[in-house]
Amino acid sequence: MPGSIHCRPDGGDHGEWIKLGWAFNAEQITEPVREPELNPYFPEVVLRAASRLQPKLAHYLGALPLDRVHYGGYYPMTRENWPLIGAAKTPSVFLATALSGYGTMGARATGDLCARAVVGAPVPVFARSLSLARYDDKALMGQLAASESRGSL
Repeated sequence: MPGSIHCRPDGGDHGEWIKLGWAFNAEQITEPVREPELNPYFPEVVLRAASRLQPKLAHYLGALPLDRVHYGGYYPMTRENWPLIGAAKTPSVFLATALSGYGTMGARATGDLCARAVVGAPVPVFARSLSLARYDDKALMGQLAASESRGSL
């Protein structure tokens, strides 16, 4: 079973729902379209995979609630699979994108770095490598291009 299954509580402190997700087609690189084709079996496939990690979920196999939510979308990523955070080339435009499959895990740090860029506050040294400025760093880009792994989760 490939990794990257997501399972987290939903609904705040007293929530009774969980969110499940899985980018099991992560290696299928596609061009974006306005309305992606959704796999009708996706909810059941994800539930089956999640039940291997959390066996109590097997209780719901074949009995998903009718009001479940199934949505799909993209995991946008750069060629090197590093996020883009900070100022864009267009003045007054800022980026917090290409978070790939780790957006939830990196959202707080991404928000902090992007907010610093918006207000012109100092950023940590590593922030340059997460911004468009990295493409001007020939040594870094050479290292990333030579890597055998894109670091996909």
